[in-house]
Amino acid sequence: MRRYGLGCLLLALSGCIPPPDPGASLPAGSDVWAWQRVVEGPEGRTVVVYATAPLGSFDELDDTRAREVSGNGRLYVLDGQAFVGDFESMAVVRTTLQDGVLVDDSPRLSFALSGLTFLPNWTAPLEDGRALFVDSFSGVGVVWNRRTMELEDTRDFSRVVDPNFEAVMESAVRRGDDIFAPIAQTDPFSFTFFEGVQVARIDAKSGALLEILEDERCVGTAAAFWADDDDTLYLGADNHGYAAAFTETGAPSTCVLRIRAGATAFDPEYRLVLPALLDGAEARAFTVWRDGFAYVSARDDALVTTDFWDDPLDYGNQTAGRWWEVDLVGSSARQLDMPPHTLLSATAAVVDGRLLLQNPAAGLQGVTEIWELEAPGAEPVPRLSYAGLTPIIAPLRLDEPEP
Repeated sequence: MRRYGLGCLLLALSGCIPPPDPGASLPAGSDVWAWQRVVEGPEGRTVVVYATAPLGSFDELDDTRAREVSGNGRLYVLDGQAFVGDFESMAVVRTTLQDGVLVDDSPRLSFALSGLTFLPNWTAPLEDGRALFVDSFSGVGVVWNRRTMELEDTRDFSRVVDPNFEAVMESAVRRGDDIFAPIAQTDPFSFTFFEGVQVARIDAKSGALLEILEDERCVGTAAAFWADDDDTLYLGADNHGYAAAFTETGAPSTCVLRIRAGATAFDPEYRLVLPALLDGAEARAFTVWRDGFAYVSARDDALVTTDFWDDPLDYGNQTAGRWWEVDLVGSSARQLDMPPHTLLSATAAVVDGRLLLQNPAAGLQGVTEIWELEAPGAEPVPRLSYAGLTPIIAPLRLDEPEP
């Protein structure tokens, strides 16, 4: 694997909004959804969480039932149960639904002395009511019990740490007894990155690191795993293809790899280069729904007024993105009939089997619309609008047994 100059783009693409968690989805049938909403105004950033009926049964998010999260926190949903993390105090609390509001249902569990140096954006559910946090900077994994709200043990993730880079693990997906978590190896100070894709395969029973998968056919500076309904895993890599521009081995921009159902290695016969299907446009926000269909936000060059290299932040806030539907099996794509959105803020979520596309007009400072497709091939319809962004939307299971 080679290392290549990347410039300041890594700082811009790292972002402050955590990506959706592909592992948060549950089978259809939940009647309560949890939302995390982030709004930025003159007085700074506000993070709130809501519990609502499924989308379509209400017209707006009810701020009177919102819970503000201190410390620029994070909503975690594990097996249908909601937890709230406070990044500043490095503590997590379990919640329950009371009068339509998510309220504390446990003492605060502190991770300040657990071996973690920060509270990660994702946590993976393990067996027997346990969960796993991974600190990709220090190479420490911490197993905690979400029923008793106690720390249990640590796991060795030192193989994730490369002395030449900072490892970033932002999300994970579970399939059977395995958890797959992409690793982005970058150094924003020396402006280098690890060419290729790295994925940690983790034992979903114990939380132990089993192996690190590697593939040189795509660039993994920004990658997300999603599971299709047939248990095929798809990895969408290198948002907008910036890192690939620095490679010397012909690694493609924004490309897709897969792991077939039952396998634990990348399929050597499959690699899909997205710009070839998107009229040459680069893509990001890769999200798999079902039946082999994925959805990506692609840059519309006709709407671009600021070059990335001139001003990365202004570039990312341009309203110059379009949603596309991609057939991962048939290798075709179509642009969806929706208004354009800001380039680096659009995300998608799969909730109770439903595909929700976020279409932000001005990132955290503006209004976001949620659009929904009834099925692959259908036309999207608008469902809801609100200020800010919602990086987490996940169903809750209210019949969770008492710990």
